[in-house]
Amino acid sequence: MMMAEASARTRSLPATVLLVEDNRLDVDLTEDAFRTVWPGTALHSVFTGEEALRYLEQCSEDGSLPDLILLDLKLPGMSGQEILRRVKGARPWSRIPILIFSSSDHVDDRAGSYDGGANGYLVKPRTFQGFLDVVRSIGDFWLAWNARPPRV
Repeated sequence: MMMAEASARTRSLPATVLLVEDNRLDVDLTEDAFRTVWPGTALHSVFTGEEALRYLEQCSEDGSLPDLILLDLKLPGMSGQEILRRVKGARPWSRIPILIFSSSDHVDDRAGSYDGGANGYLVKPRTFQGFLDVVRSIGDFWLAWNARPPRV
């Protein structure tokens, strides 16, 4: 890789990612994958939609909104679809890219997610190597190459 390409690839790092996931194993796999592939990324994990909204409210107050949200759909209490609607419908959160990160590949889940404003839909891999591959791809596009939206 040429020097200019290397510096362009990492121009948006470091970044902050909010992971909203209730499955402890999936949290551990995702955290391990980010530490391995994107060690400069701050990954903040919460287990419920209510925790996610409280985290975003706190970040709104101190000006430290995440650069990306990875959101599971099947959560206790508030569903991922409801969180998606609330985040996409509220300033200053509406411009934060949200990737659905779900075990479901059901057409209704995908359609509802995109209709709700999701920026992407990823089906969780079944192996650690798969998590590494998906996290590498997420970081390559959303954290390194993508020009982040201006804050609201």
